[in-house]
Amino acid sequence: MVGDPPPLVPQEAAELQRLRDVEKQFKRLQMEHDLLKKLSGLPPNEG
Repeated sequence: MVGDPPPLVPQEAAELQRLRDVEKQFKRLQMEHDLLKKLSGLPPNEG
């Protein structure tokens, strides 16, 4: 059993999936934002 993660409660698994989805949306929006800044001639967002 050493190294095996504890079993996830369904509610915890759903929360982790929601967080992954939010992270994907954030990264996509950040890329779109940087692209729009490049197209408008402004420097990309740092950080």
